Amino acid sequence: MLTSLSAYSSPAIAQTASAEAATTDAQKTTNRENDDIVVTAARAMSANGALGSRPVLDTPYSINIVSAKEIEDRQAFSMSQVFAKDASIGLYTGSAYNAYSNRLTIRGLSLDLGNSYRLNGQPFYGWGSVLPIEDMQEIQVLKGASGFMYGLVAPGGVINFVTKKPTETPLASVDAGFRSDSVFTGHVDLGGRIGKNDMFGYRTNLSFETGHTYTNSDVDRQAATLAIDAKISDSLLWSAEVLYQRFYIRRPVPTNFAINTPTYLTTVVPEGIDSRNLQVSPQAFSDDHFFYGTTGLSWRFAPNWSASLAASAMRINRVYPTDYFYILNQAGDYKDRTFPGRYRLSYRHLQLLVNGTLNTGPVEHQIVLGGVIQQQQAYTDTNNVFTVSLAAAPLSNLYNPTAPNWTVPNEGAQYRYTYVLQKAAFISDTLTWGKFSLLAGIRYNDYTTRQWNGPGQPPALNYQKPVTTPSLAIMFKPIPGATVYASYAEALEQGVVVNSLYNNYNQVYPPLKSKQYEAGVKVQRPLFDATVALFQMDRAAYVADIANNYVPAGLQRYRGIDSAFALRPASGLELFTSFVLLDGVYKNTDIAYLRGRRAAGATPFSAAFGASYDVAAVPGLTFNLLGKYYAKTPVYVTAATQVTISTRDSTVFSGGLGYKTKVGTTPITFRAQMENIFNVKYWLPAANALSIGVPRMVSLNVKVDL
Repeated sequence: MLTSLSAYSSPAIAQTASAEAATTDAQKTTNRENDDIVVTAARAMSANGALGSRPVLDTPYSINIVSAKEIEDRQAFSMSQVFAKDASIGLYTGSAYNAYSNRLTIRGLSLDLGNSYRLNGQPFYGWGSVLPIEDMQEIQVLKGASGFMYGLVAPGGVINFVTKKPTETPLASVDAGFRSDSVFTGHVDLGGRIGKNDMFGYRTNLSFETGHTYTNSDVDRQAATLAIDAKISDSLLWSAEVLYQRFYIRRPVPTNFAINTPTYLTTVVPEGIDSRNLQVSPQAFSDDHFFYGTTGLSWRFAPNWSASLAASAMRINRVYPTDYFYILNQAGDYKDRTFPGRYRLSYRHLQLLVNGTLNTGPVEHQIVLGGVIQQQQAYTDTNNVFTVSLAAAPLSNLYNPTAPNWTVPNEGAQYRYTYVLQKAAFISDTLTWGKFSLLAGIRYNDYTTRQWNGPGQPPALNYQKPVTTPSLAIMFKPIPGATVYASYAEALEQGVVVNSLYNNYNQVYPPLKSKQYEAGVKVQRPLFDATVALFQMDRAAYVADIANNYVPAGLQRYRGIDSAFALRPASGLELFTSFVLLDGVYKNTDIAYLRGRRAAGATPFSAAFGASYDVAAVPGLTFNLLGKYYAKTPVYVTAATQVTISTRDSTVFSGGLGYKTKVGTTPITFRAQMENIFNVKYWLPAANALSIGVPRMVSLNVKVDL
């Protein structure tokens, strides 16, 4: 099924009380051969932060969900591959093998690595390597402004990783794989229930990845996840979970392919390159240690009423001495700057949620209320600065590269450079009468943020202000399986910290508020699915002025259509497409060059299309084909030089097959997938950034269900 519509057959954006899901009928049915938790359409629920749990058709926002089965079938191991079937989602910078592999764009807007990522509905720093995708039951995205649901978060949306949960019946599987150029993978998945009356549930996943990658890097990764729960009574469930991952990359892909706008005076980026030819310094590496733990209680204290309490903590220890490329001209000349990269990042999160329904005459009320306390901190050290200036950095060329040698500085004095505390309370009510529903909610967020530029210094930013963010929507269900909706939402995000490309490097701006309007249709029928959303997002704009300072410049207005369709014309055959038409422009700015000009990173047209087919004549044999197209996109809009630099358009195809059989009574699944079949060399566009495209590569996997 089309990924943006698969929400209808799997639970959506998971709430912090994810243990609650462990008791649903959805998890009591397990397909042993597919290791796929089956959820009936009638039970498909969406849990959107402060909006609580509700059917997906009753959620007036755009949601996309990719299940574990689809991830396995397409052998997806990077975030861009996970969401390859969604035309609205792109990669912001880097690749699967560098320090920014999580960072995505949604509808032309980049996500915030500090606030846009959730694990089982709880916040974590997305700044680092991708979490173990093979340990996930699904990966979800809520598109657009979500300040009411989640508090401080960038307006692009929220990505939520949902780990595999305890199963009602015994489960055991093992798989092994190979990826280009010579990467070997392994994964074990165990689950079930034990104790009197199956009181205790467990699910554990162990995985590894090691070898030489298609980016001329070496990878060594180990991950372990354990989820447990206990049915204390028929109405009370306790759950806990831990996750650890160590992700080491030698010679990672450069953290950034930046255009050096003062010297780059042509309007098109250089021709694409093959990532196998990348040359980075031999001293470069990325070493991430990710720790996460959570526990919670879920209590059904009355008919149609429940409460949940969940606490979590996460920490990332990161060391990544790495390269930053600054492209000087269309011929591909670049400067290679090196950066030590040492950070400690942490989150603590506590949430209480109460939800239920009551009736007042003919009107049904679905009420959700609760509160959150959330603290995040980030530490660095005094030697976390570029080792050379841009002028002194060694010169190389994308098509004839050389690798610089450098000495990684010793660790300097540690200091805290970011502190954010949020104390929030929220309430929402969805009033339903007949075929109509009205949703109204408000979130009060007592928000404090401080940022420092060095040890012993006063804060460069010290901001404390209560903020309210509303959510309003109206829904209409003309027929079963269809919803028409209109909604309004806001987003509050961290202020901009100016990077080293600009003269006012390290300047910190206050938090930003964005506004979003969306109207759409969601349809699920036996033969087809469809979602169409019309949206408008207004966000503060920041650009380089004529003095090369990064400054406020009015606003960016994003208007567009985000749509997805799936058609099942015959048994086993599905045809799908998604496309986005996006008009992103600068508005209300005093900088003449920007007025009415297309915003950086706003791809005017993008599309994904393809098919999957289960071959009836050969039971167990399946094929998939996927194409993705990006139109020419501005990536740098520079007032100082009055030059707009754009990518070329690109179309990339991938495809694969799977075969399920049995050896004796043991199910075995063989899978093969090829990315970039025609080996297109291309760049992925984003605002003020480029991402190198994946070259032709092959993934092979065999899975045994025990």
